[in-house]
Amino acid sequence: MKRFVSGLRLLALGSLLGLACWATLPPAASREEKDKDKPKFERFNQRTKADLAKRIKRRFVPLHVVGSRRGKVVEVTLTVSIKIHEIDSDVAGKQSDRIRTRSYNCSLCGPVIRVRPGDQLRVHLKNEIKRTEPDEEPQPNSTAPHGFNVTNLHTHGLNVSPSGRSDNVFLDVGPEESIHLCFDIPEDHPCGTFWYHAHKHGSVALQLAGGMAGVLIVDGEGDKRSLDEQPAIKEATKPEHEKILVFQQIPYTPDDSGKVVDVKWQDVYAPPADKIERAAKGKLKRYTLVNGEMVPTISMRPGEVQRWRCVHGGLEESLALALVKADTKLEDVNDKKKRVPLYEIAVDGLPLGRLETWHAKPVELQPGYRSDLLVSAPEPGHYLLVSQPIDDGTQSVTGHPQGLINLARVEVTGAAMNPPMKLPSDDDLKDYPEKQGLKPIPKVDASRDVEFRSVDETKTYVVNKQPFDKDRILFCPKLGDAEEWTLRPAAGFHPFHVHVNPFVIDRITEDGKPHPTWRDTLFISEDIGKVKVRTRFNKFTGKTVLHCHNLRHEDQGMMAAFRITGTDTVQPKCQPPASGLSVDTEAPAWELLDPQGDPIKSAKYKDKKLLLVFSRGSGCVHCREQVQALIAKKDELAKAGLTVLVVAPVAPSKLPQKDFPFVALSDEWWVAFKDYRCFDGRALHGTYLINSKGTIRFADAGDEPFMEVDELLKKAAMLE
Repeated sequence: MKRFVSGLRLLALGSLLGLACWATLPPAASREEKDKDKPKFERFNQRTKADLAKRIKRRFVPLHVVGSRRGKVVEVTLTVSIKIHEIDSDVAGKQSDRIRTRSYNCSLCGPVIRVRPGDQLRVHLKNEIKRTEPDEEPQPNSTAPHGFNVTNLHTHGLNVSPSGRSDNVFLDVGPEESIHLCFDIPEDHPCGTFWYHAHKHGSVALQLAGGMAGVLIVDGEGDKRSLDEQPAIKEATKPEHEKILVFQQIPYTPDDSGKVVDVKWQDVYAPPADKIERAAKGKLKRYTLVNGEMVPTISMRPGEVQRWRCVHGGLEESLALALVKADTKLEDVNDKKKRVPLYEIAVDGLPLGRLETWHAKPVELQPGYRSDLLVSAPEPGHYLLVSQPIDDGTQSVTGHPQGLINLARVEVTGAAMNPPMKLPSDDDLKDYPEKQGLKPIPKVDASRDVEFRSVDETKTYVVNKQPFDKDRILFCPKLGDAEEWTLRPAAGFHPFHVHVNPFVIDRITEDGKPHPTWRDTLFISEDIGKVKVRTRFNKFTGKTVLHCHNLRHEDQGMMAAFRITGTDTVQPKCQPPASGLSVDTEAPAWELLDPQGDPIKSAKYKDKKLLLVFSRGSGCVHCREQVQALIAKKDELAKAGLTVLVVAPVAPSKLPQKDFPFVALSDEWWVAFKDYRCFDGRALHGTYLINSKGTIRFADAGDEPFMEVDELLKKAAMLE
């Protein structure tokens, strides 16, 4: 455990310490062959001043902040589309690759959302991917990747409701659909660095590999509980000093002819060993980008302190952050004079209660991690933010060693700040965890085991020996209880993540002492062994998930649903939109297509009792379950005199063609869905009982289908 919590070890850097190279280097295998006879630092020393100046022109560009505020309401639009982007694969700007990928708001990195405690965040999530765009066939709770054009939204780290139209990862938003989501952020919510990303099971890894992630900051300006109001941190958080750094890896197969290439699911879900081999041969690129850019330059003034909000929004690279002089030599790498200390004040958006100084060791960033760093500008000169080589595969999420990764340049120049900015002390920070509601958990109400296991390298990953099934509930903690979970990594390397509530661990830091640390994501492995975490369930009930944040594993089964039981202590202000027609309303007429493409009119069923079911189609697990429940009662439905019509927003050719006991109808463009108010930007589930006079006698519409078939039979008996 100590070995793990101490962070990634500082290992011999070898010839990879061409740290002075102001460029991202080609794969190690080809680089060594090409440069084996050159002195270590010749590459840097040969740069002309003009060449260096050209490189430095790629300045750090702040991410766009999206959203409009009206009082305590923040409204945001996130648009999902497939666009062509350029990635500079050469820092000199001499070569760029054109890739086609799914992204938010036409950017490789999603926009920044900023809210405050007590806000209501309203997100209009629009999926503008065309319904004609090729996609993998949907599969129920599959351990195979699928449904790449279907999406939803998760607010990673927020303590908000997992139900309804809030942080509900069981919602689906299909192509050309949209949804209005609403997040009630509690008045006492911790202030810090969080993030958002797609979370549709089966496609999470592919969508994040394309850049579908962005930073979500809960600002603490004016909130005395928050780190943002500590004087030194407040100064470092001002717009001129704050930097947001989102690290992403976007894998793609290069094309030397300059053609546009897709981010392919085959590249994303391939085993790490295959990716490493292909990358070494130049057949796969997966650079670590910062805000969608290759090695941008961050400018600092002498005496300045900047706050860096670092977010690992990527997939299969562990990052070991260090800031070093550009001319560092191998024998001097452990010299503190050559290495700029990084001061950590928060992890996963939650305050540490101390100023954690990293000198000889790097700052660990695993997929899903966040780290808030204070960076005090060193003496004028050129520096590199790097991820150090990781020679020990047990410290890497891939299970394989990693080479040096150049992430950003840091240029310290200009007039010195007078007076110089200050750093806070440990005493300045010690009370902030409890101020933010992160109180010790001295005793627990229950203990549980959570085992992550890789059944094989390419197909199946499980939690407690079972692959993900949205209807399989792992356990049911009670609202108000505290629990201790023993995380047991039986095989593989996994960043454990849990939704809704954070947990606390004892973290051994550079000073060798254990410190209680709150977070929501934690790297575990068989080498580390079992790890105990404690969590408290407060405020919100509902079904949510825990999973591996190596998202290739999550999409292939390493996720489990659990349900928090009780009554919410915070009453939601967000209300779901009204849907469905009212009882005693005349049923609208319609004309739909049967499986052969022939038009069928509602008049054909005049004087009949109807059970009209609006289904999202075979791609929706809920809908399949509802239809199966109806099929199980088909004889009773027939005896009740009901004609069952199932309407789906799919082409006639995708309707059930045979052995289907009900009438299947196509409403590909949602015409009847809209008439029956089963559409509010996305197709909703709808169940209607209509009497022989064409009057609706029972109506249910919304995000979940009506599953009580026996209740329908009782109501059918009363139809006139």
